[in-house]
Amino acid sequence: MAAAEPKIALKNFVWTVSNQRSDPTINVTPGAAREGVYLLKCSDSVVTIHGTCARITFEQCNNCEVVYDSVLSSVEFIKSNGCKSTCNHQARGAMTHVLDSSVGCSVKLSTGVIAGRVFTARSKNSSIFVYNADIQLWENYPLPDDLEDGHQISHKFSTREKRVETSDVSREGPSGYIVY
Repeated sequence: MAAAEPKIALKNFVWTVSNQRSDPTINVTPGAAREGVYLLKCSDSVVTIHGTCARITFEQCNNCEVVYDSVLSSVEFIKSNGCKSTCNHQARGAMTHVLDSSVGCSVKLSTGVIAGRVFTARSKNSSIFVYNADIQLWENYPLPDDLEDGHQISHKFSTREKRVETSDVSREGPSGYIVY
């Protein structure tokens, strides 16, 4: 079976970057902040997003990286392995990240991000990295593995307090209320 043709296209406000292999120079420039970027079945590639986009989604990707200036809502990793998102040092990053059935993914945040949440389900070996401008290094905050079906874990992080709080939100309803 032949590999699918690589594609980069804008349709219905979503940039689809699919089937890219070993390409470190993919560039996407959203024309409006409501446009999203969707990576599908890419491997060993780097996508640079210039400007602001609504969201970024990795699906079935391996060893890919997205470097972005600004995301309005979320960055999602779905059934992906070894992928990472990197927010530029001077830009504000997404406040919500989702890792679903993913392994070894990294979320790298600039100092412009004050706080946010990472939700995980059936994921392991993942980390949040926060850039420390004082020492000019990335500080690593590993996330606990979450491999049980039916559980969704919330990792609330604060870059100012340099800590990650973890809680099981599988039984929470709207506004954090516990559902029985």
